[in-house]
Amino acid sequence: MRVKKLKLRAFIEQQVKDGSDLSPSTILEEYNKRTNRNISFAAVSDMLKKMNLNKGQRQVIVETARKEEGQDILDYPEVKSYIQNSNLGSVTEFQKNTQLNQLRHLWELMGKTNPHNWTMEKMLEAVAAEKKKNGEPKNPWTVDDRGRPRFTHPAAVKALFSPFSTMFNNMGTLPKNWSANLCVHKAGELKDFLNFPEFAEFLSQIADTENMSREGWTALFCCMVNMGSREGAKGETGILGLLWEDINFAAKRCSLREKGHRGNARERWDNVPMDMYSWLHGWEALMRFWEQQGKPVSGKVFPVTYLQLSNMFKDTRHKCSSRIKNDEAAMRLHTCGRRTHVQYAQRLGIPLERICGKAPNGRFGVGWKDPKIPVNYYLSEEAEEIDPTELAFMQANPEYAKVLASMQEQNRKIKELLGAF
Repeated sequence: MRVKKLKLRAFIEQQVKDGSDLSPSTILEEYNKRTNRNISFAAVSDMLKKMNLNKGQRQVIVETARKEEGQDILDYPEVKSYIQNSNLGSVTEFQKNTQLNQLRHLWELMGKTNPHNWTMEKMLEAVAAEKKKNGEPKNPWTVDDRGRPRFTHPAAVKALFSPFSTMFNNMGTLPKNWSANLCVHKAGELKDFLNFPEFAEFLSQIADTENMSREGWTALFCCMVNMGSREGAKGETGILGLLWEDINFAAKRCSLREKGHRGNARERWDNVPMDMYSWLHGWEALMRFWEQQGKPVSGKVFPVTYLQLSNMFKDTRHKCSSRIKNDEAAMRLHTCGRRTHVQYAQRLGIPLERICGKAPNGRFGVGWKDPKIPVNYYLSEEAEEIDPTELAFMQANPEYAKVLASMQEQNRKIKELLGAF
């Protein structure tokens, strides 16, 4: 397949449209950088002559563009188009306003200049230069050994760049996979999870709080692992958005609203198993909590906020004696739900195709449309020999012993396929 190259004339025409610097030396540098080519200064000069862009004309174009830079960020056609499409589409008012507010913040950091003239380097520098009230950097960053930017608070930077990426996505300012390169760790490097004895110890350390009883908290964490659910930061999606009326008590399944893709913010997944891993006794914990609450038929199952959930996860970990008590980079709330779910499914020998699928049929997992997602982000290669501590735990507990038998059978089949027998 032939790849269409950016012609020099088209590049200069875009520079004219954007009001960028039209000096031959700047055009030469920017074009070679953009296309990874090495054209000569003479080629640029000849093209400017062919386009009748002498020095005087170029100066008029740049000065006119500078006068127009005083316009508000909402007046740019790309932003107007986004607002119009948002009003016609499924983007909520809250999401639209959040994107516009973040874009305005970035625009102010960039000195209220024309977004068409921004570069990735300038944007990174502007965000890194922002200060807190006490004068400290708000988003400090460094460069790793591969030359990639590494922010201490990557989520905040992604939130700023996201609206620019959405509204000005045809300019090529942000490189492909720009968001992955802003993380403290490369996506997929933190493939941790809670193994069987760790999760059992975690559940044993859960205690009552003012917000919810021990039964409720136990059911919540077990539900996350059983379904592979996200947390639901706003309380409308994920495990915190689960409703009693969405649970099928006879089938032990539920419908769950999950974070969707661009333009479809809340996808609904149906028939999601709530007792996927029977050894967790998650369904029994949920039924105890349901009876404790007076057997409600509607409303939120877990009436807590994301902050309360996050704090409960952290506080409970710190009570444990195993390695999960440590504040390691990978030991996050997301680890408990998404990553642990995938690892447990792998141990049962469930094909990833059965976990993944498009909404509304979640099958055995929620929110994974393609097997590449759990492979890249959640699945690590376990050693053939099980950790001695976990092996002893599985042998001593009948419910976990069944999983051990399944894992050993998988290893046998893999050896057979590889011709080891």
